[in-house]
Amino acid sequence: MRKRIFALLLAFCFALTVCPALGEDALLLLPTRDLGAVEVTVDERLQTLLDIMSYAIPEDCYGDSAVAVLKAGEAPAPALTEQALCVACAYARDTDTLSGEEAKELYAQLFTSGEMTLPEEKDRYYAVPAADGFQFRVEDFGQHLTGACLSSAEFDGTDVLVKLDSIGYSQTPFEQAPYLACQMELSLRYAPETEFGYTVNSIAVSPFYRCGDFSKWQEIENEAYHYTVNLPDELGQAGDDPQHMVWQNAQGDVTLTVDVTEESLSFDEALARFMQEHPGVKPVQQREFDVFTAEWEGHYAVVVAAEGSPCAYTAVLTFPQERQAEYSLYGEIIRNSFGVRGLSNG
Repeated sequence: MRKRIFALLLAFCFALTVCPALGEDALLLLPTRDLGAVEVTVDERLQTLLDIMSYAIPEDCYGDSAVAVLKAGEAPAPALTEQALCVACAYARDTDTLSGEEAKELYAQLFTSGEMTLPEEKDRYYAVPAADGFQFRVEDFGQHLTGACLSSAEFDGTDVLVKLDSIGYSQTPFEQAPYLACQMELSLRYAPETEFGYTVNSIAVSPFYRCGDFSKWQEIENEAYHYTVNLPDELGQAGDDPQHMVWQNAQGDVTLTVDVTEESLSFDEALARFMQEHPGVKPVQQREFDVFTAEWEGHYAVVVAAEGSPCAYTAVLTFPQERQAEYSLYGEIIRNSFGVRGLSNG
């Protein structure tokens, strides 16, 4: 059973080329979402900028609601500037000390607007005054202890809208355990003359992910209908009908149902039936795996159907609409983990 869990996660793990800041051991633990539109080249320079920004967000920006960390046309808040400069020293400089002019130059490599403004000296933590500038507490971040996993990047000729999942590390008694912290949206100004090829216009973060520690997810096996599926750790069983299984979280705002239809449906028959029941929703087909998925406001659905199978399977995850980015990722992991004995989907 344990081998199956790891095999499913490995099939959905990070590619080293997508997130070079993380070590290979960390990669094996973190599933990620399918790539959407990526209309720019994600080279080492851009990846480094994304990694820096994913770790530069002040802690008080994370919570249960979306936050505009930096608005377009505005200078970053002093706390964001201080933390970004410190992370940039850890990720892109072989030093923890910058003169005042070097700090201003590095700021201009990172941000599109405004001038470098740090917190009042009494309120600084990462930038300690030095002889003619600053010594940064880079040991608080370390080299490559976090990162960003890009999911889409759309270029309009001037700016690039980037969506990514920010990766963090939590301390455990034995090791640093990676987790997905939140989704970030960044608007980047194309600036090939700069160190990273882009500068940052704006930053927004989603609510903090509830179930980003994938080591805590649970594997469920339905012996009666021969399927297995991995579920977020927040979900507890709320029904015991093997043909209509229900799981729900403690808040009652997230539910997963898995319904089994005791009917042999071909892929096309199941698809036609789903589209009739959900007009306007556009399923994504993976015929080679006997599965299609669909996502709409507050919903993510997985349907498994194959001609010759005695049953068809429909899993529907419902969740708060404001957490669409988070739960669509969970939906993809559920889809990838859903395996039916005897079918190619698992």
